Amino acid sequence: MNLINAVLFLVAFVVLSLGSNLIVNTINNFTKRVKMPPFVFSFFVVGLLTSIGEIAVAINAVSVHEPEIFVGSLLGGTLVIFSLIIPVAAILARGLHVKKHLSAKNLIVLLGIIATPALFTLDQTVTNIEAFILIALYVALFYIIRAPRGALERVEAVFKKERKTLRENTFLRLALGGIFVFLASRYIVEQTVVYSNYYHVSPFVISLIVIALGMNLPELTLAIKAAANRGTKIEDIAIGDFLGSAAANVFIFGVFTLINDGDVITAKSFASTFFFILLVLLCFFVFTRGRSKLTAKEGYTLISLYALFAAVKIITA
Repeated sequence: MNLINAVLFLVAFVVLSLGSNLIVNTINNFTKRVKMPPFVFSFFVVGLLTSIGEIAVAINAVSVHEPEIFVGSLLGGTLVIFSLIIPVAAILARGLHVKKHLSAKNLIVLLGIIATPALFTLDQTVTNIEAFILIALYVALFYIIRAPRGALERVEAVFKKERKTLRENTFLRLALGGIFVFLASRYIVEQTVVYSNYYHVSPFVISLIVIALGMNLPELTLAIKAAANRGTKIEDIAIGDFLGSAAANVFIFGVFTLINDGDVITAKSFASTFFFILLVLLCFFVFTRGRSKLTAKEGYTLISLYALFAAVKIITA
């Protein structure tokens, strides 16, 4: 392994982020004309779109028979969102409003669903039955966080009104972004296997920290935008995206467990990862339950938990 390999590995993450942002911005520009609450729209649409990197990594991980890579990237992604991305947004914006979008009851249900994949990995095996449960839990969120009636009809109506050239340009940008994301993620997965073999480190550990961080660059970009435009709809979109992206990881986890050839069996114990995910989600709930916003001080606390998690994983790798 040499410096060139390391540079190309980092470049792949940049390309993946550019491709993801191209897809998200294209869809976002189109849907601005569809009247839907920013939080609801970003939770289900933007949250899933900013997970395009995770989806591409999962496709490539399954194709090379390394399911631990997508398991690590998705579980690590949950930690990155709640103990790094959201705290960074709270620190930069001097507080991030969360409670106004979800009741305490709905928030605890959402966090419980987000924690479920980590729970299922405790025995080092995720079965197809558990995969169906994960998918069903994500679908249940559509009934918990409801979109306004007629939302899909409005999307269709706006799309039909677009000029042909604009529609073609939209599809072209989506296709180009998809190509960037797929090729970059393919290289990332292949290099993860190479680094794993070279340094004798489980691909799960590499994906849990390195890939999970790289996959959430689009969310980090949105966090910075939200901080610069606090009190506007961008803040609502950002919060919806963060929570929606974490929820989308549950759906992606379930789908690619089913696509994998048989149950997903991992070589490493997930006990410490489950503990940190549970601790971070519990802290997030406590911090946001009793007041109107997540404060900068609480953001620093969550970041400290992520630093501790990363240190434990690196030391025990």
